[in-house]
Amino acid sequence: MNNFISQFSSLYDEYALSKDIVVYTAIIGEYDKLKDPLIVDKDVDYVCFTDSDKIKSRIWKVIKFDYLYRDPRRTARLLKVLPHLIFHRHKINLWIDASFLIKGSIKNFCKKYYNNSLSCFPHNERDCVYEEIDDAIYKDNVKTLRQQAEDYKKEGLPKNFGLISSGILLRNNLSEKVVKLMDCWANQIDIYSSRDQVSFSYCIWKLEEKYLLMPLNIFNNDYFEHVNHSKFIFYGKNSKKIINVRFLISWLRYRLNKIKISSSKLFKK
Repeated sequence: MNNFISQFSSLYDEYALSKDIVVYTAIIGEYDKLKDPLIVDKDVDYVCFTDSDKIKSRIWKVIKFDYLYRDPRRTARLLKVLPHLIFHRHKINLWIDASFLIKGSIKNFCKKYYNNSLSCFPHNERDCVYEEIDDAIYKDNVKTLRQQAEDYKKEGLPKNFGLISSGILLRNNLSEKVVKLMDCWANQIDIYSSRDQVSFSYCIWKLEEKYLLMPLNIFNNDYFEHVNHSKFIFYGKNSKKIINVRFLISWLRYRLNKIKISSSKLFKK
């Protein structure tokens, strides 16, 4: 992990990052297209990390790197949760999944929702880690997810403890509590599944930390717009795109089971 992060040790000097706020994203294996903001703030650094030579922008400072950590998905997750090791001169940092388009002022967003610690969007469907694991069972290694759920239960993580949508995160990069939380989060992603929304709730519970839950829908607000990407495109060796048939079949079975459960509840009524 340290070798991966060390790639960005000269980032400030090479890319002249000097603004008050940094908003950043990552595109690994050309999973998404880089979306230029509709509104650009002068006091904000826009940074995109990628392993692709094809990603270009007049607004984003595109930072190409060669060394991935384990796999493309975990690489993006580590960039998401360890900004304090990369943007150590910025106090305010905003992570945005590359599936989001910035359509409002980042400066205004930060002015309204930055709380000198950590601000998150609530999950729009559920508030339980174990339900999230059930829903994500086709998106990662099944055994790993089940082991993660079992271990969290043994430790005492309660049901309905809370769940965020982690596609957008607003943080104080210099807060010791936030740094400790992010380090814990990165460790869980390394040990278990790359489904970071699951491990975030565990870390909050384990460390007894708090965060601001913004009263917004992550998919429908004045600042960001979500653009769907394929759920069935994954990456093999050398980040080559593949259609993962096993995950596709698992997803279809999962959806069929959900329909059966919904139908049985309907007929019971």
